[in-house]
Amino acid sequence: MKRYYILFIISILLLYLFLYFLKNKYEEKESVTYGENVVSKSEILESIKYKYSTYIYKTIVEDDLKNMYLEKTKDGIYLYFDSKLFSNIDYPVYLYYGKSITYKYKKVVAFTFDDGPSEYTNDLIKTLTLNNSKATFFLIGNKMNDMKSEVRNLYNYGMEIGSHSYSHENLLSLNKDTIMKEVNSTNIIFNEITGSEIKIIRPPYGNYNDFIKYYNMPIILWNIDTRDWHVRDSKTIYNHILKYISDGSIILMHEVYPETIEAVKMVLPVLTNMGYKVTTVSELAEIKNIKLEQGKVYLDMK
Repeated sequence: MKRYYILFIISILLLYLFLYFLKNKYEEKESVTYGENVVSKSEILESIKYKYSTYIYKTIVEDDLKNMYLEKTKDGIYLYFDSKLFSNIDYPVYLYYGKSITYKYKKVVAFTFDDGPSEYTNDLIKTLTLNNSKATFFLIGNKMNDMKSEVRNLYNYGMEIGSHSYSHENLLSLNKDTIMKEVNSTNIIFNEITGSEIKIIRPPYGNYNDFIKYYNMPIILWNIDTRDWHVRDSKTIYNHILKYISDGSIILMHEVYPETIEAVKMVLPVLTNMGYKVTTVSELAEIKNIKLEQGKVYLDMK
């Protein structure tokens, strides 16, 4: 009798330990703790949604974080997702929480986005930030007035803002006074929103004449045109960038298309894995020791 009693007690203890293990395992998947900080499951999935492609996000959601593992360092924590979950992905899929880290890079390029601000501006800020990247946004003045919070977010997250004129008119069809109004109005609006000044310009359609060429800002064009406005396909945009990108490139995109946002999510982790730093036009120029001059036209920073 005593023997059965002991076995019963042992069984209860084993059951308790098993349930305790399951409970802890479940809670570990529901949140991750590092230092005094806690990251919830919903926060993890939201970060994945903005950092990576829709394919990666859906795969991790379906996996329910079962194949996520942690790697702690002295400065923070990495959440890695097992590579066996993904096909044709040759870069690590992870999130990092902790102190800021300076990543090593061999090549530098500038991403630029025209025609904003838009309904996708804040999403794009999240994607760039989670991928340790920045970009230059050439904004339209009459849109800035209606989307002031998006403009402030761009500014506060360290993105660069350039002028794309006030109404996106073809400047070649305008006289000097109208061109000056197109440029000055945009600068005034930006200053009212952020208290800062616009220092670079991209004329609509890349068209300019002597009136704009000798205005008091560098003129930023591009050497890689994704033609995202025409193709409207994320995979095509992604392939075009990877085919033509090289150190010092300036890539033209438009932030008003969801296919472009998806392409950015697809390509940023690949570029990071290739040793590229994706940043603003002005930071690219600084890294390349190029002084941006007023009235000068720039296609790249090579």
